Amino acid sequence: HPVLMKTLEGGPSNILCIGSGAGSELVGLSAAMVHATPVTSKPKKKKTTTSSSKKDVDTAVTAADTTAKESHNGEDGAQTSKVDQATSELEKLDLSSTNSNSNNASANAETTKDAEPIADEILPATTTETGASTTKVTKTKKPKVNKQQVTIVMQDYVDWSPILQPMETVIRSRMQLGPERLACETEIGNVLDLSEGLVKRIEKADLITFMFVLNELFQDKKRTMLLLAKIVAVMPAGAHMLVVDSAGSFSNLKVGERVYMVYTLLDHLKDLEIVYQDDATWYRCPPSVTYPLKLENMRHFIRIYKKL
Repeated sequence: HPVLMKTLEGGPSNILCIGSGAGSELVGLSAAMVHATPVTSKPKKKKTTTSSSKKDVDTAVTAADTTAKESHNGEDGAQTSKVDQATSELEKLDLSSTNSNSNNASANAETTKDAEPIADEILPATTTETGASTTKVTKTKKPKVNKQQVTIVMQDYVDWSPILQPMETVIRSRMQLGPERLACETEIGNVLDLSEGLVKRIEKADLITFMFVLNELFQDKKRTMLLLAKIVAVMPAGAHMLVVDSAGSFSNLKVGERVYMVYTLLDHLKDLEIVYQDDATWYRCPPSVTYPLKLENMRHFIRIYKKL
C-alpha cells in the first residue's frame, strides 16, 4: 500500500511485528524494501572537460615553438605567416598568445602539466591558469547515499530463531539487503504481559503489525483491550498500525448479546484514524505455488490506522 511504502522510503524506520511467527512479515517487508528503494548502480565518471585533447594541444604548442625559434633566425616574412598560422590554431584551442615568448611559456607550462600524474579521485571544480592557458576540470556527481534503514522486530510467544535465521540469510543474499539497510531483531514473550521492553519498542515504532493474530488474542478480551489501549496511547503520533485477519467467523467478537467483527471495535478506538479499509478481500494462491500440504485461498479484512 502507498501509505506503508512511504514508511520504508522516508528514511530510517522501526517496524514491530506482533505475533510474527515464522517470519512471513519479514519476507513481505523485505520484498517491499526492494521495490521502495531499488539497488542503484554506480554512476559513471564524467570525462574531464578541457579546452582540447592532449594530442591537439601538443600539435599546436609544437607549431608555436617552431615559429618562435624561426623568428630568432631573422626569417621575418616566413615568421609573420607562420606565427599567424600558429596563433590561429591556438585560438581555436583557447590557448592563443600574443607573441613568441608567451608561446614558449605556454608550451613549457603544458609540457610540465602533461608530465604530472592524473589523479583517479573525483576532484572539486577548479580552474588553473598558466600564462594564457586555461584548463577546466569538472566535478562528477557523487553517488546518492541510500539513507534507508529498516529495523524489523519480530515478536512472538516462542523462539522461532531456527526458522528465522536461515530465512534472513537467504533474503539478504537474494534481495541484496545488507545490515546497513535491514536489521532484524526478535522479542520473545507473551504480548499480553506488555513488558517494559516491549513498551519501549512501541514508543519507537513507525509501523506496528497484527497479521492473523488479533482474533487469537481476543480469546482473552479484557487483557487484549488493555493491550490495544496501551499501544495506542504510547505509539508516536503519525505512526501506523496494520491489522490483517480472517474476514469470517474467526474474527467475530461477542460483546454482551451482540456479535461484532474485530475491526468494528478497532474502528472506534480514540486517536486512531482509518487510512485504508477493506472488509473482505480474497487472496488466491497462484497456480505455480506448490507445497506438500494443500494451500487454501483466504478471505481477509485489512485495516491501516494512523495515530493522530
